[in-house]
Amino acid sequence: MIQQWVLEKIDHLRNERLILVRDPQRMIRPGAQAVDGWAKANGFTALLCSGNLALREMYEQIRDDASAKVILVDRSRDKARLPLFYPDLAAQCSSRARVRITLKDFLVEQTGDGRWPGAVNERNLSRLILANLEGTLKAHAQLRDVDPLRFTDDDLYKIVVGATLGINPFQKMRPRDIRRLCIEFHDKLDELNRLFSAGGVEQAAKVLQTFKDQIAQAPKPWCWMLEHDPHAVVRAFTLAAILHQHGLEYQTLLAGLDPGLAPYQGIPKKSVSQMLSDMLKADPDRMAADVAEVEGFLREEPQKRLAVVLSEQCKIEDAANAKKVLLAERLSPLIRGMALLSLLADLLIGRKIAFHREVLAALDDERSPASPRSPASPRSRASWGSRASETALPLAARRPTEQWTTLLSAYRRAIEYFEIAECLHQHARKLKVAKTEQLQFEWFHDIWNKDRVDCLDFYGSELKRLLRVGDLLPIRKADFWPNLTTRWEQANNHLTSAIDSTQTDLDLVNARFQDLYRAHYIDWIKQDDAPAIFTHQFLARVLKTLWDRQSGKKAIILVFDGLRTDAWRELVQPVLEEKYDVLDELPGSAILPTETHLSRKAISAGCLPVDFSSTTERVLLEDALKRHLGLEIRFKAEKEEEDVEAGIAARFTSDKMDMVIFGFTDKNLHNNHQDLAFIYTATVREIVRQDVRSVLREMPDDATVFVVSDHGFCPVDTETFTVPHGVVMDARDVKYRVGRLKDPLSGDAAAKAVVFKVADLGIPEQVPGGRWSCKHVAFPRPGLTFRRHQGRHDPESYTHGGLSMAECLIPMAVLGPKVEFRPAFELVDLRFEGTPVEGESLDVEIVVTARAEQSVQDEILFQLSTSLDEIQPRKDVFVGSEQTYRIRWRPKTEDATPEEQQEGKMVRQVTVIASYRWQDRTVRTSQHGSIDIKLDTTRIRRRLDSRLDSIMGMVPKGLR
Repeated sequence: MIQQWVLEKIDHLRNERLILVRDPQRMIRPGAQAVDGWAKANGFTALLCSGNLALREMYEQIRDDASAKVILVDRSRDKARLPLFYPDLAAQCSSRARVRITLKDFLVEQTGDGRWPGAVNERNLSRLILANLEGTLKAHAQLRDVDPLRFTDDDLYKIVVGATLGINPFQKMRPRDIRRLCIEFHDKLDELNRLFSAGGVEQAAKVLQTFKDQIAQAPKPWCWMLEHDPHAVVRAFTLAAILHQHGLEYQTLLAGLDPGLAPYQGIPKKSVSQMLSDMLKADPDRMAADVAEVEGFLREEPQKRLAVVLSEQCKIEDAANAKKVLLAERLSPLIRGMALLSLLADLLIGRKIAFHREVLAALDDERSPASPRSPASPRSRASWGSRASETALPLAARRPTEQWTTLLSAYRRAIEYFEIAECLHQHARKLKVAKTEQLQFEWFHDIWNKDRVDCLDFYGSELKRLLRVGDLLPIRKADFWPNLTTRWEQANNHLTSAIDSTQTDLDLVNARFQDLYRAHYIDWIKQDDAPAIFTHQFLARVLKTLWDRQSGKKAIILVFDGLRTDAWRELVQPVLEEKYDVLDELPGSAILPTETHLSRKAISAGCLPVDFSSTTERVLLEDALKRHLGLEIRFKAEKEEEDVEAGIAARFTSDKMDMVIFGFTDKNLHNNHQDLAFIYTATVREIVRQDVRSVLREMPDDATVFVVSDHGFCPVDTETFTVPHGVVMDARDVKYRVGRLKDPLSGDAAAKAVVFKVADLGIPEQVPGGRWSCKHVAFPRPGLTFRRHQGRHDPESYTHGGLSMAECLIPMAVLGPKVEFRPAFELVDLRFEGTPVEGESLDVEIVVTARAEQSVQDEILFQLSTSLDEIQPRKDVFVGSEQTYRIRWRPKTEDATPEEQQEGKMVRQVTVIASYRWQDRTVRTSQHGSIDIKLDTTRIRRRLDSRLDSIMGMVPKGLR
């Protein structure tokens, strides 16, 4: 509002060499569009100064530059003891380029009312008005509703009070207005009291006393706001509201928790009930601060205060009681977090999946108890204005903490893990007694993909990592009360046992999968109608069948080296679905051995490795397209790097078809001893977001996209089987997951592996770079890893080459243009309010606007998240035609690069994403923006190597 007004004052001066702007009320903020943004766009150097030393330091740097254009903003006060002194600049500046802006001028022009008194330019009043500008204009309109002409000094102070406290100052406050004032604006009331008392202005004190008299006549606890320390009163009624939700007798508990709260035990229950309702309708950010203060009070003596409330009174060690506390708590993330922590421990110990699935469903569908599905009533809308639609969500869910978000993720993962593990156990029991001739490929494909057994490895790894190093505990482990400490230790031990038990079931299923491949693989790789589509059959059975070459639409083949089916669904598919819809998913399989130089090149060659015509994938692909599709295509190799560490390994382009090979999944597994969750989340996910998105942006909207992997990977088992020296030509023929032998295994050794003849597999007898030939290929049985008879045995955590579902079953999908779909609403605008300047203020509001083409009548619950790690995802609701959401953010400047420090600014890219369910599909809509953060170039920074995170598991929050 003010920025646009300022720009109108200076925009016609863009051709001047020097502009002087006098701004005694400091309406122009450093870093804002007016004037920093305007100056940058028009080639000016902006100098915002209130002191002479700073002015001279800045000006001397550009003084001798004849081409420099300068806009000086004089921010010194009207009655400053040492006003800004610049006679040299004033002498050079034309009279038309001298601009004086005042708050009074702005208010007069904005309202069309010339009666605004000059007192609005006074320092303290102007600060309050600028901080509450919209409220000031609203209060002025309320004055005009009362009298179209009047504007006394009393009216001015009433406007300031009304704007600051969010009330209509020209009518008597109703009880709900007083409650709302005390709940949301108690800090402002204290600020007004100090400011007006110190000002010595009789009218100001008189106006404030009028409002105080109304508050003094209100019932308890509101009247106490004037008689007692407001912060103590706020703590008391906030704590009473939290306890009251759970049916606890706060009248006796308050004094027990802190004798200093004894004077406030007499809050009537009716007042607490009404207060709780009002708190849920209040500004969530204001309320979150009050609740956080009470949580800090509870954390001061957790084994006394928290233990009394949660263990002794609420008895959350019992799962049913913990569920009741969790769902009843609508204010405190700490109380909810402790209840959920108890439920997580119960889940890990007892595995009562159905009960905990109900709890999770209730959290996912959290609405107002009084109105589970309907929008807020007209009365509530009238009472609380634009925030009425937000009352459906509890405050604790709307503003989750980092610990809550991580804890809920762990709880969700644990439920999913145990559900899938139980499904696997049932399959293992059936397959254990099935005869080999009864086994079918479809069984294992469905177990792995539809029943999501492929996720167990990742989910188990992620769950262990979250419990080990995740920031999920609402309080420090050292602050647990004894019973909670015991249960948490039991929970961790039970999780370890559960994962070991699940691995036993998975080994059994993998053994039967090996039996199936031993019986049928050598026939299937020769059949055009085999139940699995092997990598060497991809061109003939997938591309040729599903790409309409006559349509003129381009085919794009995305090959992901080492991409497992779980990584496809968790990491890659969501990114591709931003632009395309999945049309079909096919039962894909790697060829044996599951090695890159065989299976990946088989995709391009369209034949088994024994028939490869070249070692270059580009040439193999050109020959195969001519052989299978009759196409003469010559590809341009834009990138072809076999030893690339991450990202795009190769890219072949043409008018009709492109092939892009991503090597990051496979490359980041080798020589990596980290757990799978760390590899996926810290490495692969980020590369997917960057490298895959960079390709995605360039792909035509109407393309047909084919996704395929060459193989998966599996964890390396600790139990080893030493391959006899007599059956190999050289120890180098034996790898952890595959061995190339001159003779088959015999005797007891034969039961330790599955062995194929090389000729039956369709692979060369001689390994690239090898000096001799092999006749047989062996794969270790589940639970075993091959070991050489001599030499070093130091396997990675994960590898491939063997015969297991994780290595063989690969993603093979076809995607096409998105079907036309009209979402309920979309994010249409992203802007930043605030001027982040290091050393002054770093507080910024990210303002997001959502808009619907047609008005939405029923509330839509959605999640609002950002690309910033320091901002937790939050829940909000959309209703009507347009809504604005504000996210408070304090940018981190600790990670500024040396180049940014030297330049004096850092640019942060921010993406805001809204996701929700609409017409049976998940909708994601986003807006992107950037903001400049001015840095203090004189500050000394001591940096930590970010790679310490991979060594230590987690760096303290303040040092990240």
